[in-house]
Amino acid sequence: MSGSGAFARQVVLRNVEQTIVTPAPVEVEDGAEKHPESWNASLFDLFNIDAFLPILFLYDLDYSEEEAYRKLIDDLKSSLSKVLVPFYPIAGRWRVNTDPTIVRTLYCNDAGVPFVEAFCDEDLESVVKIDTEGYKPLFQLSGYEALGFDPQKIHQSIEPELPSLIVQVTRFACGSVVLGTTFNHTTSDGKAAYDFLQAWSQIAREGSTTIVPDHDRSVAFSLSELYAAISQQPQPSESSIAEGVETPEENGASAEAVEEAVEGVTNALASTHTTEDSAPTMSADSEAPPAAAADGDSPAAATRDPGVGFMLNEVVPVMTKLFNVKKDVIDNLKAQAKTELSSGDEELTTVDCISALLWRCISRLPAKHGGTSHTRAMSAIEGRLKFSDPPLPPNYSGNVIMLAPYPEVSPDELLSKPHSFAAQKVHRTVRAVNHDSILPVLMSMTQIMNDYQRSVLRFCSFTSWFRFPTYDIDFGFGAPYFVAPNLLCDWLSLGNTVILPPIPDSGAEATILVRLVPEAMSDLLTDREFLSFAFDLSFKQ
Repeated sequence: MSGSGAFARQVVLRNVEQTIVTPAPVEVEDGAEKHPESWNASLFDLFNIDAFLPILFLYDLDYSEEEAYRKLIDDLKSSLSKVLVPFYPIAGRWRVNTDPTIVRTLYCNDAGVPFVEAFCDEDLESVVKIDTEGYKPLFQLSGYEALGFDPQKIHQSIEPELPSLIVQVTRFACGSVVLGTTFNHTTSDGKAAYDFLQAWSQIAREGSTTIVPDHDRSVAFSLSELYAAISQQPQPSESSIAEGVETPEENGASAEAVEEAVEGVTNALASTHTTEDSAPTMSADSEAPPAAAADGDSPAAATRDPGVGFMLNEVVPVMTKLFNVKKDVIDNLKAQAKTELSSGDEELTTVDCISALLWRCISRLPAKHGGTSHTRAMSAIEGRLKFSDPPLPPNYSGNVIMLAPYPEVSPDELLSKPHSFAAQKVHRTVRAVNHDSILPVLMSMTQIMNDYQRSVLRFCSFTSWFRFPTYDIDFGFGAPYFVAPNLLCDWLSLGNTVILPPIPDSGAEATILVRLVPEAMSDLLTDREFLSFAFDLSFKQ
């Protein structure tokens, strides 16, 4: 392999077998409704179009005996089949929808989940290592090869369709097992993925689950709603502008903000895809784009994929390293912030403090990384609690992730002030997102895509999995001793950091999985502030 493959460990597998696990049969009473046949993608789903989220769960077991291992596989398949009944979209398939206001449709056809089994002749500890060289992803353990996916691409080919989940179980010579769950990110965000994993493991242990998912994607923001909101925004009159009178605002967006955002939407969806097959462009005066002709009405209808406007032309090979975050450092920063910040009602969280530290360290990187010293850092925000009219169900199974950029602060100002200055800005950025600001945030996300494609700024994001039940995914054979995302590349020009729960018995406040372009990683590892709160961890305590 070339490119980002240099940053992945190579694993040789044999006895690779693939089956399909379908939902368990359910007797439907006369007159009872079956589950919906399809769901159209929300706008949140489209920001993760045709991308996958692979997660590895490592279990220290002894399944060297074939009979015991076969029982483990049978139990996993049986419980997976049962959980696919309430989580029926996970058994479905995504296909292109040529209507440019829809783009993707999830067909809930009970096609099933690809389930891959494989064997590795090496011991797990000799393959998966966290050392000074850094944790390297193992795409072979996530079902990519079995499904014919390219791990060096963010967007996989949807022709003719894509599954919502891939499961791979890899047994090693020592008897340990790695469970790879690769979620279609168009189907699920991290919160939804862990809801599914909790329900699956609960069924495996107890025979039933208490988690009741909600799959109604119509309650989330759709692309057509974005177009409608743009076209319906009130425009200020000349007299109101002259007199400085504020105009009514809808969805929390001023006319000026909407006008700028419309340009961002237009540029982002069409900046790098200017052919006839591109997604539609919009202007402030335009109406929502017309629906595409029905399949078969024209040759273009059968071939056009409006989803290309949401795809990124370039991906960034990243180096991945894991670090423990020192608990005493975070505790001291929280205590110090209480004395430095004038607003006594703001209590910084662990994620606020870690994100601020990383923001400062990334801003200190030399301008050679991205050709500019202007770094745009942002937090990925889980938005279920941000919706209020109507509210989103807490167990909504789709995507509700928003990227919220921090205020634009020069590196000199950011670094000349104490940590609490940056942490407060992180804290306020995350908490400022509410129902009224969702539309502007979505519009700003399209502008971020556009700026990235034009290489205007260097970008880095911080994603929190800190409160996910990462180490509670127990299928009846014990909890995992290590869990991590398993990605080879990123679309952000610098990379991404995932803030994870601490590895059990590590004594750390958190674990961070830092994914940066190699040159930036090298400089980060010499940054004194970074080294003051983060350190390499040993794989086994």
